[in-house]
Amino acid sequence: MLSDSIKYQGRNFLTTKQLAVLFNVEQKIVSRNFQRNSHRYEEGRHYIVLKGAILKEFKKLTEQKELLKFVSVLYLWTKEGSTLLAKSCTSNQTWEALDSKLEDAFQ
Repeated sequence: MLSDSIKYQGRNFLTTKQLAVLFNVEQKIVSRNFQRNSHRYEEGRHYIVLKGAILKEFKKLTEQKELLKFVSVLYLWTKEGSTLLAKSCTSNQTWEALDSKLEDAFQ
């Protein structure tokens, strides 16, 4: 089950792990597809990256502390970025996610 989107700086985001669950693919597939198509994504518009002191502070504030315990770099995906990622993950569940679940996740 997909948990709610994450609020950060007044915006809603999903993690790569949340997207993998939503798309019914392994997290490494989502990450690999992003790496292969990174030129198509714009940081700040499609995703943001938290690392170092910023990630440490975020971990203190989030309710998902246990899930992020060993994370050293965290990608947070906007709705627009999530939709682009879905295009590269071609499972049946991904197509269903595009239809309704992705919209619900960002409510």
